[in-house]
Amino acid sequence: MNLEKAKKDFSRVGAAFLIGVAAFYVVFCLVYTIIYRIDPALITNDVYLLLDFGLLFVLAYPIIFFLMRKVEVTQIPQKKLSAGKLIAMVPICYTIMIGCNILGLIINALIGQLTGKGIINPINSVINGMDLWVQILVVVILAPTFEELIFRKWVIDRVYKYGELLAVMTSALMFGLFHGNFQQFIYAFGAGFFMAFIYCKTGKIGYTIVCHMIINFLGTLPTIFMEFLDLDSATIQTLAATDISAYMEYVQSNLNKFMMFGFLVIGIFLFLIAGFVLMIVFHKKLKFTRKETDLSGKNAWSALFINVGMGLYMIWWIVNIVLVQLDISISNMMLSFFLKITE
Repeated sequence: MNLEKAKKDFSRVGAAFLIGVAAFYVVFCLVYTIIYRIDPALITNDVYLLLDFGLLFVLAYPIIFFLMRKVEVTQIPQKKLSAGKLIAMVPICYTIMIGCNILGLIINALIGQLTGKGIINPINSVINGMDLWVQILVVVILAPTFEELIFRKWVIDRVYKYGELLAVMTSALMFGLFHGNFQQFIYAFGAGFFMAFIYCKTGKIGYTIVCHMIINFLGTLPTIFMEFLDLDSATIQTLAATDISAYMEYVQSNLNKFMMFGFLVIGIFLFLIAGFVLMIVFHKKLKFTRKETDLSGKNAWSALFINVGMGLYMIWWIVNIVLVQLDISISNMMLSFFLKITE
């Protein structure tokens, strides 16, 4: 396999993502600044989220696809999963994600102690600020669909010819870094690695889209039950300011709801156990197919890392992640700059 051609292909993929992200940041800051200058009151949480996710879907992702279109695509052989394997895919992926999330949380906490910034996870404030139905639309439907098309199908189809393992690693690494913070990087890499593996083995992106949707839906369940239990921020603050009798009264008046919440917790725990058991059962099938034409060893890592486009993409996100751990936001810095020059 031609190493120089491989480097060019990886560079084009990395550059496409980098340019798409750069365009997103610039347009986001421009539109935000224009709205703010018209009337600062217009910048509500809903407007901010609409700009954030809307511009990703209608600007950044189309740019990425347009710039990657010249990279040769490999048609991955399609294979239908049995019903058993299809069902097993979800708990295995969920267990991998939770395991990686716990690992990331521990490391995040240790880093937070060193920096004095505590645990940093910007996505919590974003998700918590969403209306439930907006969260379901964006997090459960739109994000999994777009992310699987982009990070699984679009990326893997263009680098699969250089090796299955290299394609999976590329997809998982780019997907993890794209989240822009350390906490999400760890579990997005783990879940992304597994879903990339499934796509490489089946050639069917629909499998990973559905799996991703279910995983994200499970992540929204706490928000759903917060609303189901009428535990909005005002209620929580009110309960926190009273004695234990107020808690007991609230629990007794919502006993059925709390019982359902308990069953949910037990269900998720059993789901995780099932995922762990299924990982053991299917671990021998989690093997990569190797071809004589695959890049391997130093050539594989050289193709992935030693090129301009992918190198700059990774540097950008690594710097971003480091700054986030120090509670510094590049997007906020850019917004401040745009607002200052338009005063």
